[in-house]
Amino acid sequence: MPKPGLSIGQVKRQIKELYRSRDQYIMYLGQLAYENYKNGKLDSPDLQEPCKTLDEIHLQINQWEEELSVLESMRSAKVGQICPYCRSPVLIGATFCNSCGKAISVTPPTRGNQGAVSENVTTCPACFALVLADAKFCSQCGWRIAEEPPEKKKKK
Repeated sequence: MPKPGLSIGQVKRQIKELYRSRDQYIMYLGQLAYENYKNGKLDSPDLQEPCKTLDEIHLQINQWEEELSVLESMRSAKVGQICPYCRSPVLIGATFCNSCGKAISVTPPTRGNQGAVSENVTTCPACFALVLADAKFCSQCGWRIAEEPPEKKKKK
C-alpha cells in the first residue's frame, strides 16, 4: 500500500537509488568473483554476503516498483484510496472494493449517467455510480458488475 504523502517522483527517486546500490554491489560482486577466479577459488564464502545483500536490494526494488505501479494506476484512473483487503485501487468515496467486493467505507453512493465515462471509468448498471472500467464489483453498492441490474432481473 502506498505510504501516505509519497509522490510518484519520490517513489521513482527511491527506485533509482536502489538500482544504483544494486549496480555497486554487482560491481563489488564481480570484483570478488574475478579475484577468486584468479586465485582458483570461485566458490568462496566471500561471495555469500554480497549475494545476500544483492538479493535484498532486488526485493526492495520490486516492492518500490509495485508501489509506483499502484500510484500511477491511482493517478490514471482517478482513484483515491486502496482497498485494505486486496490492495486494489478504488474510486474516491467508494463503499465497496471494485475488485474483491468487500465493504471499505460508509460514503453514500452518487448517481451518474450509465455507460462509459472515460477509458478507465464507467458506471454501475445497478446504481449508476462511477466504477473502474475493469471492476468486478461496484464501489458504491457492491453489485457484481457482470450481473444484470436489479430492475432487469425482476422483469424476467
